[in-house]
Amino acid sequence: MRWKRLTKAAIRMPKDFTNAFTCNTLDKPLNAFLDRFGKLVALADQLLVGEVVYFIVEESALLALLKHLKPYASPSGIRVEVLHKSVLHVLGGERGELRFPQPVGYLTLVDALPSEGEISEPEYELLRIENNLPRQGVDFRNEMFLDLGIDAISFKKGCYLGQEVMARGEEIKHTRKLVRVLYKEVPAIVTVGGEVVGKVTSSCFSQKYGAFLCFALIKRWEGPIDNGKLV
Repeated sequence: MRWKRLTKAAIRMPKDFTNAFTCNTLDKPLNAFLDRFGKLVALADQLLVGEVVYFIVEESALLALLKHLKPYASPSGIRVEVLHKSVLHVLGGERGELRFPQPVGYLTLVDALPSEGEISEPEYELLRIENNLPRQGVDFRNEMFLDLGIDAISFKKGCYLGQEVMARGEEIKHTRKLVRVLYKEVPAIVTVGGEVVGKVTSSCFSQKYGAFLCFALIKRWEGPIDNGKLV
């Protein structure tokens, strides 16, 4: 069995309550909690089980998410439950009852860690970047969600907090985007025609591509990236 323990936390809440505060449908693997201005509060892996939805978020985003939901949950008597379990990314083998699909393997929740099989941090960073798994708090934070281009939104879904901004923003050319770029050497800044458009957020050397593969949050631009190639 191969796995990695993640710095993530798990919560669960009723399906009907959840639907009013997330921008994607509950049958998708990713969802997002937004504020009323359309800015990201927390990106979440999700799993619908009956009338309850389980979410996995970065630990660094958990407190902000709980604070965000409290004014709506408390008056309604809704319980947003934090689960005191470890979050594992399982890459091979069987572990856990709940499974959140990933581009490779799955996430699951466990009470105790397996005795062996954990991969190293550099190994996991390579896997994460090669499989297009950006991380909140590292590759992005609380930007306007549409600027990130992450596939975790439905424009056909009914009302939710931030929906009006999302609906208007669908037709707007956004100012930034999260991309992956190949470089022979990792630059300090990302440029186009000599103009600074952003910076590298995380990187690894990829044998698959024979170059350094980098996440970068950059401004929209015209023309190719200097010394780099989009993936």
